[in-house]
Amino acid sequence: MNRRIVTHIAIIIGVYFVCFGAYNFVNIPFWDDWVLTKYGVDGLWELFKQVGRREQYFMTAPFVFLGNPMFWAITSFVCWGVVALMVYVALQIMGWTRANAFWASLLTAALPINQARFGLAMTPYAISAACFAVAICVLVASVRLQKPWLRLPVAILLLLSFSTNSFLTMFWLAPAAVYLTARHLDPERRSRPAIRSALLHVELYILPVAYWISKALFQQTYGLYTNYNKFQMGPVEGLLTTLLKLVRLAPDLPVFFPTSGHAYEAVAIATAVVILIVVIIRRGHSDIAVERGSKAGNWLLVAVLGLAAIAALFPYVMVGIDPRYRGLWETRHTTTLAIVGGALVFALLRAALPARFVPAASLAVLGFFVAIDVSASRQLLGDIYESNGIIHSPAIAAIPPGSMIGLLEDDSAYRMFGRHFTFYDASAMFNAHADTDSLVVHSQFDVIDPATGDFVRAGSPAFPPAVAQVCRNAVHLPQYGFGDVVSNGLFFEVSLQPKSAPPSFISGLGIAFGFLFDHQNTVARAVENLDVVVVPRPLGAEECGGAG
Repeated sequence: MNRRIVTHIAIIIGVYFVCFGAYNFVNIPFWDDWVLTKYGVDGLWELFKQVGRREQYFMTAPFVFLGNPMFWAITSFVCWGVVALMVYVALQIMGWTRANAFWASLLTAALPINQARFGLAMTPYAISAACFAVAICVLVASVRLQKPWLRLPVAILLLLSFSTNSFLTMFWLAPAAVYLTARHLDPERRSRPAIRSALLHVELYILPVAYWISKALFQQTYGLYTNYNKFQMGPVEGLLTTLLKLVRLAPDLPVFFPTSGHAYEAVAIATAVVILIVVIIRRGHSDIAVERGSKAGNWLLVAVLGLAAIAALFPYVMVGIDPRYRGLWETRHTTTLAIVGGALVFALLRAALPARFVPAASLAVLGFFVAIDVSASRQLLGDIYESNGIIHSPAIAAIPPGSMIGLLEDDSAYRMFGRHFTFYDASAMFNAHADTDSLVVHSQFDVIDPATGDFVRAGSPAFPPAVAQVCRNAVHLPQYGFGDVVSNGLFFEVSLQPKSAPPSFISGLGIAFGFLFDHQNTVARAVENLDVVVVPRPLGAEECGGAG
């Protein structure tokens, strides 16, 4: 392989590891992952039937069977790494210069969106993204090599990608890739033969339509998920709302940098990464000079990729979902945007700046992305550390079975992107020490005190009935983490109070390796770092389960 290509690939992989390598250290379930694991392999089939996504059962069940969160975290990490590398390969086959493809791929690898990618609930999204990217790469290779039989694996890969339904709105990228490749291969750069080649790939137009019709006929949602992914607005309103969402999706800096000290660390690491890349490029004499291109052609590319970005968010907006950073989990709705976002950023730089300034501008943007990603990784590492302390806390294990618990999250600084516990992940974590799911837990950040109009605080009389209501609503659904509850008439307020500030990125990596190679002592440190204050409160006449 060409030495300069090897250098490019090494840089892309290295940057990707710096930005998202920490995501491989997830060692406990988060959020919906608790529900998926509670379902078990058999219960998952019913779940995916209800949400109309039977094919995603086969992407999820093996990880539930294995049970180790690191397996699904590493799988997602690999899938998104594949996406960045496929962008590098596919763009070159379509006619981009090696340098242009390098910068677009590098920005794709570091693009600071979809930070929820480490979860089991998001693993099917990652697999779909990898399938889509590989499909495009194999497709353009089939055109270049004139190997029609490669269209069969392309069709299979596209169908797998459509299991994440938002990829259906991106289907047109496939025939567009065929057109660009065919036109690039034509010595005269003629458009008509290229258009004809794209139109003759009829399966690229049939597959998304056939998939959607079959899904609508044979995979209708029902049960708990009857209204799952139903359109909430018309297409015109959806398009306008998507444009607003796309603009507002600019990085929310207070979410990424909650403290100035951690911002300094992230900037220092990002600066070191950029300097190292410059050194490697200079020593390896790598291709980094950007092809100038025509002004009209450059802006046309921006328009096409901008349309792809709109198509990426459009399906989420149509079903009433608001992709955002704060709260973490809604970042998963930028999955499809992560495919084209890096190329769009590069195209904007290339169109707006003289070609000789684009490499430096790309490095500056990359440094910004790396700083953001490092800060996000630091928050995740802190969240993992604190969550292990909760799961293994002796104070929580001593709470009598059948109790209802109001959770005071005084450890919010440890929660990634300002997320808070939902009732089901908090309940599952509090029950993790036992063989039964007999504790019902509800966070203060899900309960409004009518007397103040704000979230409930310690001693609020609104807290006990709110927890009891959650229990009554979901006690018959064991996958929510408290299916064995028989109320003992007790209510406790539990306050989580960490003894130290969240770790830095470097310290967090040290703790993560500690969980791998010195698990018992690292868990003991996590438990020691967390004060769990348990205060009994009157429950009143509220009850849930088999007894009051």
